[in-house]
Amino acid sequence: MLQNLNQLGKSSEKLSESITAIEAGYIWSTLLIKYQIIQRTQIYINYVDDADFKVVLQKGLDFLVDESIMIEKDAKKFGIATPPRPPAVQDPNARNDAINDEFIFKQVFLGIKAMIPLRAAAYIECTTTNVRDIFANHLLREIKLYDGLIEYGKIKGWIEEPPVYRL
Repeated sequence: MLQNLNQLGKSSEKLSESITAIEAGYIWSTLLIKYQIIQRTQIYINYVDDADFKVVLQKGLDFLVDESIMIEKDAKKFGIATPPRPPAVQDPNARNDAINDEFIFKQVFLGIKAMIPLRAAAYIECTTTNVRDIFANHLLREIKLYDGLIEYGKIKGWIEEPPVYRL
């Protein structure tokens, strides 16, 4: 019985394409944030020295682009205007030696960490079934990415872990 609760309200007929204003706002703001993170990641890739970390960042950038394309499709489906896209390429010659791999990792990590509560809030606030499904999917993908980055950061020594507590 409980397993079928998520099917309540769904039918074989096409679901309504109308959504609430708050749902439209979450879709728009999520896309805006993705665009900002894409632009920042493109800049960070120019500063990375560690080859493995550059691969990690590029995979993250590919993830972000894929996510933004999915969100753009959702915005189009619901008739939501999209914010302007970030520039396609960042100047690889614009480099500052004060920015290093650990700094970039922490910035990316904090960005992903900040997205998880936003995704969860969007999921909780949205009442349209297919919009909730959209945010549930994005939330689960973001959590998997976060888990992978924590493990990578531990390997590199870039995650500050609190001391072990013993009684």
